[in-house]
Amino acid sequence: MSIRLRLTLWYMGVMAVTLLSASFLLYVFLQHNLEQDMDQSLAAKASDVAANISPSDLPFIFELRNFNAFASADTYLQAIDTQGSVYRTRNLGDTTLPLSKETSAAAQRLQPSHETVFLEGQKLRLYTTPLLFRGTAIGYLQVARLMTAEDALVRLQQLLLVGSAVGVVLAGFVGWLLARASLRPIDAIRQAAHAIGQSRGLEGRVPYRGPTDEVGRLAATFNEMLEHLEEAFVAQRRFVADASHELRTPLTSMRINVDILRKQADGRSTDEAETLDDIASELERLSRLVSGLLDLARADAGQHLERRSADLRSIVGEACDQALVLARGVTLRVVESGPMEILGSPDHLKQLLLILLDNALKYTPQGGTITVGLTAADGWVQLRVADTGIGIAPEDLPHVFERFYRANSARRKPGTGLGLAIAQWIATEHGGRITVESIPGGGSIFTVWLPTTGRVSTVVHA
Repeated sequence: MSIRLRLTLWYMGVMAVTLLSASFLLYVFLQHNLEQDMDQSLAAKASDVAANISPSDLPFIFELRNFNAFASADTYLQAIDTQGSVYRTRNLGDTTLPLSKETSAAAQRLQPSHETVFLEGQKLRLYTTPLLFRGTAIGYLQVARLMTAEDALVRLQQLLLVGSAVGVVLAGFVGWLLARASLRPIDAIRQAAHAIGQSRGLEGRVPYRGPTDEVGRLAATFNEMLEHLEEAFVAQRRFVADASHELRTPLTSMRINVDILRKQADGRSTDEAETLDDIASELERLSRLVSGLLDLARADAGQHLERRSADLRSIVGEACDQALVLARGVTLRVVESGPMEILGSPDHLKQLLLILLDNALKYTPQGGTITVGLTAADGWVQLRVADTGIGIAPEDLPHVFERFYRANSARRKPGTGLGLAIAQWIATEHGGRITVESIPGGGSIFTVWLPTTGRVSTVVHA
């Protein structure tokens, strides 16, 4: 779930709680005030009626003067004397207002009371008060009124619920717009960082034009970090290039001297000869490492290969002939095409193929087969190097083209971990790419895709 959506949902939630709470408080406040106003009105009506009732033959009967004059379409009156005789206004008909035990007990204690009752399906507010004559209770007076305001409260409740729902939806929409506007600079920073990562360069910066708020400080901090990383990367690249260049001369001199010593084998013991062989082997490995580092330093510096028209079939043939010297007990099978002209650097293309062949020979046991195929289709040359070796584990496949990366199964073999990184750079410089497919124990297939301009006919050599 995105931050924008989370902020919107939080905003809607807070707004929903606020609106519902406000609606509830408003509803309760209005209901209480309306009920209070009605109770006061009923008490006032009861006082007016009581002033017009006088006992003619206490304590049995009342003289009701203008009793019906106090009634209306929604107001009902009823009097009860101590003998239980009931006097009603005409609008009640034969209906009697209820008198509960609690209300009767309160009246006997000379206490008026209010209650809500239902009478023939109608909701009434009922006020009951004792009738006093010279401090003596002579009966009860009840005044009831229809609660017509209840319908208005129901409509208000519905209106508040609908209004709250609409308010929450509008708040969500506005919250979404505000969240998008607030997070747009952060998204721009993310896109800029992604573009810098895809370009594999640290020269880019995050473009930000806005106030120096939290987002502005984030962009500035990110740009400062990129600047420091670029400085460190440039220094590291310069060091690798300078060190590789400076090491080539002494390593070459040492290899020449060791070769001379190896040729002058007269009078040396077997241990001395083996020591010289080990030194020569390690110097060869160091020379390859330095050469690889120098190639990658050139790649990091943005240097491009000089390309010219070259016959890829001839390059494949030369590389395979050179690899045959190292193919001890491994069958090297070539499936090649006719003459194929491409635009490329012959030396680097040969280096790429030798890297792939060297890897295949390292990890293919005796009796295995390495197949080199060269085909073309849809404007692309497809150079495939397939072996029947130990294969590559699935967790190692995404990393095989990384510098100095070596899988656990490969650490027993000599190597620097730079070969495939260099091969990928060469393919990229030619406008192509390398892919790999592998099954542990079932071999690997490295495929180089290069743009082509020629047509081919396939020939098989075993």
